[in-house]
This record gives sequence, structure tokens and C-alpha cells, in this order.
Amino acid sequence: MTSLVNEPNSAPCWMSGCNCTVSLSQGSYKCGGCKPGFLGNQTSGCFPRKSCSALTFNPCDSHAHCSMERNGEVSCRCNVGWAGNGHTCGMDTDIDGYPDRSLPCMDNNKHCKQDNCVLTPNSGQEDADNDGIGDQCDEDADGDGIKNVEDNCRLVPNKDQQNSDSDSFGDSCDNCPTVSNSDQKDTDNNGQGDACDQDIDGDGIPNVLDNCPKVPNPMQT
Repeated sequence: MTSLVNEPNSAPCWMSGCNCTVSLSQGSYKCGGCKPGFLGNQTSGCFPRKSCSALTFNPCDSHAHCSMERNGEVSCRCNVGWAGNGHTCGMDTDIDGYPDRSLPCMDNNKHCKQDNCVLTPNSGQEDADNDGIGDQCDEDADGDGIKNVEDNCRLVPNKDQQNSDSDSFGDSCDNCPTVSNSDQKDTDNNGQGDACDQDIDGDGIPNVLDNCPKVPNPMQT
């Protein structure tokens, strides 16, 4: 068998008890990754992977899976089709991370609150009119009495449906109310559409003088 040459102040992998894989080469050795069932690395060593099965009490819901973090903390996560904080899980029909019914979680976790669109995925739970029905499944998302399919400002209340230009956006939500701009493009995100913004890129140089009207370059180099 080829003799092994150890690095200073180190011992072969199996002698140092690193529980890692070892590869041999001419006159040397190399410690590899941790063996199955162990966590860590060559530098810090490999330690037995702690398992939830060793716990005397599993804090996770019966519809959640348990995992042990490296620091020894127990982590609970609800299974697919269920939602909650992991310690308490409820059915999640649309699989968007919110339960069909409110859950009695002690930590006030937002994912324990009832889904405002039980049958329609909406992980953001947006609700423009705060009526408890999510925008994704609310026929009148802004609560102005105009159904979404007819509303020219679906998320901004505007009962009068005023529309001064010829695009499909009402004045209440149009970033250029008097200039038609169906794309509503706003390069500098200042709330004013490019079609009517005198400084499209927001660099302080008016479009008529800007040598890069759509790319910020205040030095005009």
C-alpha cells in the first residue's frame, strides 16, 4: 500500500474522525465531502445529521414536515396543499400559501390568515378596496360599483369613468390623462408616462436638450 504524506498538523481523514469520503493518490490523500447522514465540511469536520425522528415530541402539524437545522433548531413547514406556520396547518386548495380557513396560530403568522381568494392563487393577497375579497377573484376590485370587465380603472375607484384621451385607461389611473399611451410606459418611474414627460429619463435634462433622452446621463458626455 502506498504510504501517505500528511500535511503539517493534520492527520488522515479516518484518523481525525471527520466522517468524510477519502480518495487516495500517489503518496497523498484527499478528504472529500461528508458521508451520508453527516453535515459539515473538511475544515470544520463532519457531524451526525440530527433527525426529527430522535425528538421525544414532534412540534410539527401532522400535515407538515419536520427538518433539523445545523444549529439544532427544529423547522416545520406545511406540506404541499396545506398552509400555515408549520406547527398548525390548514387545507390550501389553490396552493398559494394561505389556508382556506383562518388558523389559530399563536405567532400571528400571516400565512395563518384565511385566503381572500380560496379557489384562485394570489400569493400577494392584494385587496384594493379592502372588502376581504382578493383582487384576483373580486368582480369589482376597486369597489366603485363598476365591474372589472367594464371598468377603465380596475384598481382605482372612478365611478364617472372619465377618459380624456383615446386609450383604454381612465383619467384616474392614466399616467398621461390627456395623451394617448396604451403602453403606459414610464422610464423613470415618476408616475408620469413617457408620452407626456418632459424629462423621460429623469436626469434633469429636458428631452429636447438631452443627447440620451431615455437613458440618464446628467453629464451629457
